[in-house]
Amino acid sequence: MVTPNVQLIDTRRPRSRFVDLLAWLLIGLAACGAAICLPQGVLVSTLFPVGAGAAADPPPGAAVAPLLRGVVEVLPLLLDALLAACIATAVFGVGLLRRRNWARAAVVGLLGAGIVLAAAALAGQFFFDWPLPPASGATPDFEARLRWLLAVLRAFASLCAMGIAGVLGWLIVRLRSRAIRAEFL
Repeated sequence: MVTPNVQLIDTRRPRSRFVDLLAWLLIGLAACGAAICLPQGVLVSTLFPVGAGAAADPPPGAAVAPLLRGVVEVLPLLLDALLAACIATAVFGVGLLRRRNWARAAVVGLLGAGIVLAAAALAGQFFFDWPLPPASGATPDFEARLRWLLAVLRAFASLCAMGIAGVLGWLIVRLRSRAIRAEFL
């Protein structure tokens, strides 16, 4: 019996390890994200069934913050969107492995969206000033230390957001380079 010589990947063109590594990283992260989203989606849909009014009608006498009520109402949609993003990311990773240009363009767009989200998170922490809850019996020194700690945490989060945006920007530059573009169909 003769087996046909079928190749799924074109080996005649040079292949960079960068694209292979990025593709496998995307596939792995998408699998981890899906593994996280699926059980959480089941949990949320079990605890807060859609249309049952669980988020809209708290038990009598319960004080539910409006922000928490809104989060509970939007959470199933958010989990569905995250699961769809994980599936799309896995498809993009497979497309990168097969050197499809649409996948390269989609990953560049995905990385660009990551930069926008990092910038929004960076801006959001300065535009939304969360009030500190009053601590009973707290000294003014304690509240000053707590405010200092929040400032340090904001500075660290800012550095993280800028670092993430920098890495994502570098990945975009690499994916748009002439040598990498030449590998794609």
